[in-house]
Amino acid sequence: MTENIFNDWLDQILKTEKPNADIQAYYFGILETEDGYETYLVGSEEFDEDEDWACNTDFEPKNKYLPLGQNGVDWELILADVKKNIENYIQSPNFKNSFLEKAKAIATGFDGGDLFILK
Repeated sequence: MTENIFNDWLDQILKTEKPNADIQAYYFGILETEDGYETYLVGSEEFDEDEDWACNTDFEPKNKYLPLGQNGVDWELILADVKKNIENYIQSPNFKNSFLEKAKAIATGFDGGDLFILK
């Protein structure tokens, strides 16, 4: 997945969605499908660094999923790619003044796996 595709997807969500002010944390989940991998964005009204808060889904954008393809690619490479894209986006001008910037936490990880808190 190129960074531009990820950025375009996330920019569109940030322009068109308005989560309620109670959303404290955002999770970029990753899952494997028959066609490769997908990442998705959800938000939670709860955040506890020591708990499995990412299972709460209090916010779901309309364009929740981003197909990544890359069928047969090692999952660790997919995770590293998604983490890098999120970290780079956090440093971008589009992140500033977005609802993501106001979050207590932003995390990623594979469904059922470890959470990696990036903010």
